[in-house]
Amino acid sequence: MNGLCSARRQGGRFEETVGYGRRARPACRQLGDPVRESIALNNLAIALDELGRFEESVQTYEEAIAISRAAGDGLNEAMALMNAGDTYLQMGRRDGALGVAERAQVILRGSGHSPAEMSLLDTLGDIHSEESSRLEEADNAWAQAQLLHEEQGDHDAAAAVAELRRAAELPAPRSDSAPWSARTPPAFPTGT
Repeated sequence: MNGLCSARRQGGRFEETVGYGRRARPACRQLGDPVRESIALNNLAIALDELGRFEESVQTYEEAIAISRAAGDGLNEAMALMNAGDTYLQMGRRDGALGVAERAQVILRGSGHSPAEMSLLDTLGDIHSEESSRLEEADNAWAQAQLLHEEQGDHDAAAAVAELRRAAELPAPRSDSAPWSARTPPAFPTGT
């Protein structure tokens, strides 16, 4: 059922995605598959985002995060955190976005999952750029994203990040800067 949910979501059929997502979760739970249950919830929350049902979406992401954490599935936990961050940004809740993005950063640090790392860095840059006093942090995140895109051979994405940095009037990244995964993550409260 997750496949149907995902296919509907990717096809822009969000109301159908919500229906499939709501049915997939109990099926996955009955099978004792928390990883697929978390994926079902993540697909459901993405569809809810697309329908503008942000509060419901955030609650659904939080359920996916909790299930992934309990199952020891860091990658899906980080993905749900990143998606929740995007939703918080759409809601104008920068602090909520920053909190979940920093939690995702801790999980992804050194995970070797470069696409997720690059996406997270792009998001962190966006979050920080919303506040003029945090432009240096935005620059650091975008600079690391740009370098990772280059390392992965995705020159178009690197150029897009460079354009963001130019638009924000930020300097080009130094090639000697530490990889973001080697930096000390920011502290955030635990137990959420």
